[in-house]
Amino acid sequence: MEVETPMLVANAGGAAARPFETHFNALNEDLKLRISLELYLKRLIVGGMERVYEIGRVFRNEGLDTRHNPEFTLMELYQAFTDYHGMMDLTEKLYRYVAKEVTGSECVTYGEHTIDFSRPFERITMIDAVRKYANVDFHEIKTTEEAKKLADEHHIAYEDRHQKGHILNLFFEEYVEKHLVQPDESTIPFSAAGNLYTTPPIFSIPETLPEPPLTRAQILTKEKMWVEPISPDSLLRDELRGWYHRKDQYVENEYGNRFYLDTYEAKWLGFEKEQDGTQK
Repeated sequence: MEVETPMLVANAGGAAARPFETHFNALNEDLKLRISLELYLKRLIVGGMERVYEIGRVFRNEGLDTRHNPEFTLMELYQAFTDYHGMMDLTEKLYRYVAKEVTGSECVTYGEHTIDFSRPFERITMIDAVRKYANVDFHEIKTTEEAKKLADEHHIAYEDRHQKGHILNLFFEEYVEKHLVQPDESTIPFSAAGNLYTTPPIFSIPETLPEPPLTRAQILTKEKMWVEPISPDSLLRDELRGWYHRKDQYVENEYGNRFYLDTYEAKWLGFEKEQDGTQK
């Protein structure tokens, strides 16, 4: 079912981007322009609408270059009772159907390339893609320091704040993207969609925590917290479970996996906001 969801939001979540801010005079309320379609679509799924999608404008108050514009049209779709394999199947069928309906063929010419949507899409993780095209295996990289040293050796620029997951993405952009001509579906071990971050699974605090033990009340005041994901995908669970460090507006682990405090997932982890915006 196609839906329309609000563009003016109190919390601009669903992606890692800086929002545009505005003020609603009638209610004397500060609002933001949405940076993603995600959160309201998820509410509809939880409310019982099993398949929803939206094609809408989103706004990100960030850089401008040949690949990025502050406002752009985005399509997001969600369905219940499936996993990322099911979403890959749906995406593959969608592109094949649209190509056939619009052009009359499942093969489309773009520049000097003929894009073939008729064959099965290649499915490859970011780590495997980087290993394939850069001959670098991030499974062997255990720490952020090792990842940065590797980036230095390959003359890949990074920021001080970047961690292992960010460095992996930089290698992907440098070595892999130029080879992705034919249809493929690259996945990220918790890349949950866009900029290393895909849709987070539901999280909970386990009753018994690893040492040092923390109670739910203590978690609200500690700089670290233990995250235990609930997911049928054991690989995803293993990638995400563990200790997260509390930052200014998010929590982040050593691999660069990040959860922002203005999302429901982060609130479920025990973070709450005071009315003046400070954390308690």
